[in-house]
Amino acid sequence: MGVKADVRKESGDEPLSPMARLFHQPDSNIFIIVMIGLTTKIDSQVIKASLVRTLLRHPRFSSLQVVDETVEGGMKWVPTGVDLDNHVIVPKLEPNNIIDSTTDKIVEDYISNLSKSTIEMSIPMWDLHLLNIKTSYAEAVGVFRLHHSLGNGTSLMSLLLAWYS
Repeated sequence: MGVKADVRKESGDEPLSPMARLFHQPDSNIFIIVMIGLTTKIDSQVIKASLVRTLLRHPRFSSLQVVDETVEGGMKWVPTGVDLDNHVIVPKLEPNNIIDSTTDKIVEDYISNLSKSTIEMSIPMWDLHLLNIKTSYAEAVGVFRLHHSLGNGTSLMSLLLAWYS
């Protein structure tokens, strides 16, 4: 059963900033990827519950980016409900099935592949990958991928640190 959050706001749609619109130009696939090593295995249900209480309260993490028909070349934020099953991904990584690879290499390859893929614009443009695989530096790894139009590195790190603490 999925965790859903309906955090739509009563206010009108907000236009994307010029910088956020720039990140939606053709052939632009710009994501921020944050990797966090953890000292324990990750419980996805605990993470989802935490996201509902924290991250999803931020309007950009619970809004779609859609074309604004009233403004040429414009886009706007449209609040929407969020199905966390579309955003929190727990892949099955089996190091025993991968020949000649260390778990560090498996995580590295996973993140590399994330950087080459995209997130559908039909959902808010972020996802969180929970890799319950022991590496040389962590018991588990969380990989947060966000479209750059959600914010810059500094603002997003502040938000992540607030969520994490």
